[in-house]
Amino acid sequence: MQENSGITWVKNVAKDIRRFFCNSPRCVAAYFVHGLIIIIPLVVTLWILGWAFSLVDGMLAPVLRWMFGRSIPGLGFIVIISSVILIGYLGKQFGHRKVFDSFEARVIGIPVIGAIYGST
Repeated sequence: MQENSGITWVKNVAKDIRRFFCNSPRCVAAYFVHGLIIIIPLVVTLWILGWAFSLVDGMLAPVLRWMFGRSIPGLGFIVIISSVILIGYLGKQFGHRKVFDSFEARVIGIPVIGAIYGST
């Protein structure tokens, strides 16, 4: 009985292998397209994240280089993200709505900047 189940298992594996490595070019092309569908969004996402990290990290690079005497990769990113979190926390704790509304009204009143700020 066990020998028969072993043979059945081998036949099933062989069938799966044949199905995976199909002989038709159409099947290979389909695998290629499916591979691209999986890889392209992943590569684009990683590229955008790398670009955003470099951009944010580079914003404070001159200041941090001046403060510490050398460049520390990633520190600018950490400082900016921490600052945004701190501003969000303080805004939530101290009722930011009135201050924000006042700020927003003044910014919108500036001709070019108000158009850009209002559209975003």
